[in-house]
Amino acid sequence: MKIRFDDTNLTAEMVGQAHGVTAAEWKVQQRRAPQVLRGFRSLVDQGQVGFPLLPFQTGAAREILSYARQVRGSYDTVCLLGIGGSALGAWALDCALRGPHPVQKPASGRHPRLVILDNVDPALVEAALEVMNPKKTLVLAISKQGATAETLAALLMVREWLGKKAARRTVAVTGPASGDLYALAEREKWQTFVIPRNVGGRFSVLCPVGLLPAALIGLDILALLKGAARMTEACWREDPEGNLALRAALLDHLIWTEKKKSVQVAWAYSNRLWGAAFWFRQLWAESLGKAKTRNGEIVQIGQTPTASLGVTDQHSQLQLYAEGPNDKVFHFWAIEKHPAEGRIPKARLKLEAFD
Repeated sequence: MKIRFDDTNLTAEMVGQAHGVTAAEWKVQQRRAPQVLRGFRSLVDQGQVGFPLLPFQTGAAREILSYARQVRGSYDTVCLLGIGGSALGAWALDCALRGPHPVQKPASGRHPRLVILDNVDPALVEAALEVMNPKKTLVLAISKQGATAETLAALLMVREWLGKKAARRTVAVTGPASGDLYALAEREKWQTFVIPRNVGGRFSVLCPVGLLPAALIGLDILALLKGAARMTEACWREDPEGNLALRAALLDHLIWTEKKKSVQVAWAYSNRLWGAAFWFRQLWAESLGKAKTRNGEIVQIGQTPTASLGVTDQHSQLQLYAEGPNDKVFHFWAIEKHPAEGRIPKARLKLEAFD
């Protein structure tokens, strides 16, 4: 599978100098690219940033697969208790690789459903408990610090619902040997998996945070890591002409800082990409929204991300996008080949709207 990035409409040649990147501006960014990439690479080499190394660390994945084989067939539902990075990556994977929520196949031992409780709304929690069977549910409590109030509140409710089955049906994914979630898991003898210290929550999908739920619902996590490793290697190339991620980052930086596009719209033209669009919002907002520079200067900067769904939001947001302030940059996400044909039959109803 190839990922293609068409940036034609980000150029001044297509949309004018006021809104698009000029050739001169792009040349300046190209010259900066190697330095920027090397600066980030040094953080990885020093151990400060760990997520780019995750695709090459298959030990945790094999441990997860061993556990998944042990429990396979004993559950028809995986209930994930987490919030932010502890939930959005797993949702993105499930949505993209198994099908969009909520129209997946009925839950079964061969096709477990993934229920994500990432909010403490009592209506959501109670509704989930009503449709799940405690004898057929595997609960994943995910919190890196082991103290996320919303996740622990949901855990207390689900733990009570599980009753005596809680010890056999609860898994904790948390930081190494610290935090109250880890302490409770040790006390009650739950299965546990570790989140590396140098992996931030929003970037944790390729460690047990995302790999465990993925494996439990039947996704091939070794293939996922293999693909991620290939993409990581491509992302270390210093030439933006051969590194799509670097090219996109440089162009987005110019569009934001020089063309004053303060809003980025991730417009997913597939329901399978809807989960990824929501995950992108977190990645973009938490990575770029900053009050201060590293030197302590107050700047309060950031580009606001939002998610839209095509064609749905052509009928709910398009008027603002087309006729409102020109302060947005749009990234259209699409799948080249859909798994379903979606053929519209010829009805011959002799009605113009149907022809």
